[in-house]
Amino acid sequence: MQFVSDGYIKTLGIPVRNGRGLSATDVEQSRKVALVNETLAIKHFGAENPIGRAVRLERLATLPHPIPDPTFEVIGVVADVANQGVRDRPLPHVYVPSTLSGRAQPAFLIRTSAEPMRLAEAVRQQIRAGDRMVAPGPGRTLENDLQIGFYAQPRFSLIVLGMFAATGVVLVALGVYGVLAYTVSQQTRQIAIRMALGGDRGDVLRLVFRQGLRVLGVGILAGLAAGAATNRLLVNQLRNVSPHDPVTLAGAVAIVLAIGLLACWVPARRAMRVEPMVALRHE
Repeated sequence: MQFVSDGYIKTLGIPVRNGRGLSATDVEQSRKVALVNETLAIKHFGAENPIGRAVRLERLATLPHPIPDPTFEVIGVVADVANQGVRDRPLPHVYVPSTLSGRAQPAFLIRTSAEPMRLAEAVRQQIRAGDRMVAPGPGRTLENDLQIGFYAQPRFSLIVLGMFAATGVVLVALGVYGVLAYTVSQQTRQIAIRMALGGDRGDVLRLVFRQGLRVLGVGILAGLAAGAATNRLLVNQLRNVSPHDPVTLAGAVAIVLAIGLLACWVPARRAMRVEPMVALRHE
């Protein structure tokens, strides 16, 4: 629940879905009217039109400056905003006129196309010009508040998960390279015989890549199976995407496949350079 003025919804750009927003008269006369978000309208009114219906906010009767009979007429429905965090679904939300609160320290929200902090001192001067007894704070940007209060924890989680993902990609490359390098070294004599009998370097390249794709295929299938079983643990870290999103899974497979094929290239080149007589003599 928020105490707001008539310009709050417009300043933040929150669309009015049904009815109307707060007017200057509503605020000046401290009318008991309210705006509700879509979540509240659906949860408490269902398919019925909430305009003209009443909501009762019992907690307002227990404030330091209590509001007797805190029953409000719904005059508008506004779009949902993220009121609990970027990853959480919006909770029911009510906006009522700020003049009902008796709050001693109001906050001003100012929208500008210029650099916000450049206007901070000018705004403070205007406030002091209106009332010398008011001591305005230093001011801060809404973006900064969101960065600290909403995005800091998700960003940290993203960094940690990104580090694990990068480590996984490196392990894929090292693992595939190590397995193929060892396999090629064990097949030096076989490769030499193939080339001595007329096999060309393209045959050797295809042989090594077939082995690499076999390893990658097994690894990707195992990874997808493990992901299907464990991705549900990441639900709390995701927003606007499913833990089983096909585009994300396809992208992950493509990245692993590309890294794996790149890791195949070095042992494949080494195998192509095997001189049959030298390899047979070594064996």
